[in-house]
Amino acid sequence: MCIRDRYKDSVVQGSNIATILSPTRIKSNYRSPASSTFSRLIKFKISINEKDNEMPPGSDHWVLIGDERVSPIVKFGEAPQPLPDMPSTYLPVNYEYTFKVDMSSVLQQFEEKGYFEAYDGSRVAKNDFKGFYVAGASLPLSWDFVGLDEKGLKLQPTNEAGIYTLTVKFNPYNEVGIQDKDCLLYTSVHNNNRFLINANYTGGSVSAYQMNEDGSLRPALQVIPFEGSSIMRSRQEKAHIHAAVFSPQGDYVFLPDLGSDKIWVFRFDTTKSEPLIPVRELNVTAVPGSGPRHFTFHPNGKYAYCIEELSGMVVTYAYKDGRLDSLQRIQGYSKTQDSYGGADIHLSPDGRFLYLSLIHI
Repeated sequence: MCIRDRYKDSVVQGSNIATILSPTRIKSNYRSPASSTFSRLIKFKISINEKDNEMPPGSDHWVLIGDERVSPIVKFGEAPQPLPDMPSTYLPVNYEYTFKVDMSSVLQQFEEKGYFEAYDGSRVAKNDFKGFYVAGASLPLSWDFVGLDEKGLKLQPTNEAGIYTLTVKFNPYNEVGIQDKDCLLYTSVHNNNRFLINANYTGGSVSAYQMNEDGSLRPALQVIPFEGSSIMRSRQEKAHIHAAVFSPQGDYVFLPDLGSDKIWVFRFDTTKSEPLIPVRELNVTAVPGSGPRHFTFHPNGKYAYCIEELSGMVVTYAYKDGRLDSLQRIQGYSKTQDSYGGADIHLSPDGRFLYLSLIHI
């Protein structure tokens, strides 16, 4: 059983305290248990030019980290030993560790042939060489080979012939960074299951990601910040993107902005490296002080609905080809309130009923 003590501006559970700083922000000293269960068994591969070109899929190097801070010398392309049993203890937070890798076999082929030939017959020319990298599953390592350089996972040469090293910090944890992190509030997956977008409330931005086949995310394709404000300064001092919703066909994205009283509209082109394309003439300006929050489409694709947090109103739009035309705006509350709090909005699968959640009742 979890026992929590609730106070006017905070919640206490054991040594964990969450304190309300404002209507939209809290501060907590809670520490994720993930940092307490970070495995000492690290699987990894070496990469040339950010390619998966060392060994066949399923063949990975591994180290079982004890108290040491430097790995044994790992030879590029050498078949790994069978995996050991899973360790019974876990790696401490912010554990600094250095990989030490022997790349002599690759460098020798560069000098003798002018290229390196990988296990699958692919070649890397000496003149095209950019660097050696470490890829893996344990943060800050990544199996996204294309993004290894920008993640700081490039091996560096040493004074020892053919030896390269990389120092990383496993089980990374930054309490201040976590407290101040942007509030990733709402995510939507494209109907082709290849893209994800998310609304960032605190930072007032939207991010777009491409998805791998296993559902994991590649580095962000785009992060687009917004500017604006409106008349309720306590809540609308800046842009606050509260949702990110694809159109039924997946060709447009709608972003209710509580802070600016806008619904921003973007075209979404899956063939582009930056799929979010602004279409300014389609942006919707809401009633000042209304605070658009969540947004949904009717199953028939002809109508859309937006719930406004600050007014408690629900707006019905006719929808076609990215354009929203207001048809109706009605109150979601049954009586007049001193303050309103429209929250979520959903339609029944048959499209006959619209459901709202409200606060401040």
